[in-house]
Amino acid sequence: MKLKEKYIQISMVIITLVMTILRFLLNEKGRVTPDSIRYMRFADALPTIDNTITPLGYPLSIRFFTYFAFDEFWSSKIVGIISFLLIVIFAWKKDFYLKESIVVCSFLSFVSIFSATLSEGLMLSFIFILMYVSNCIIQKNGQKQKAFST
Repeated sequence: MKLKEKYIQISMVIITLVMTILRFLLNEKGRVTPDSIRYMRFADALPTIDNTITPLGYPLSIRFFTYFAFDEFWSSKIVGIISFLLIVIFAWKKDFYLKESIVVCSFLSFVSIFSATLSEGLMLSFIFILMYVSNCIIQKNGQKQKAFST
């Protein structure tokens, strides 16, 4: 990889991270929706589970960060930022579409997802890992078929 290209990628990650933080800091509501309030209330009530149909992973991750002296609002923002960083670091460590991941995560719609208190940011990171695992399985099966066909 060229040095200039590496600097561009690093600067795009930093700019996207700053844009994500500024997006919820400069919004008068902090990018909180009624669903966000439900997630934060559910995280506050844990380990008591009420009769909600919310997936447990996102409120549980919010609750995890509340143990580090953050409230539910800031914990949800940290979960969004960590979700973005998880995608970028995973793509970098596994050399799995790094350039494409950085560019796609820099789109305004993705920045909005990571800055809002929504479960989609956390889900995107797991979907990215699922794509990597699927790619490994497909490549492994393709190699078997090539070996048997010749």
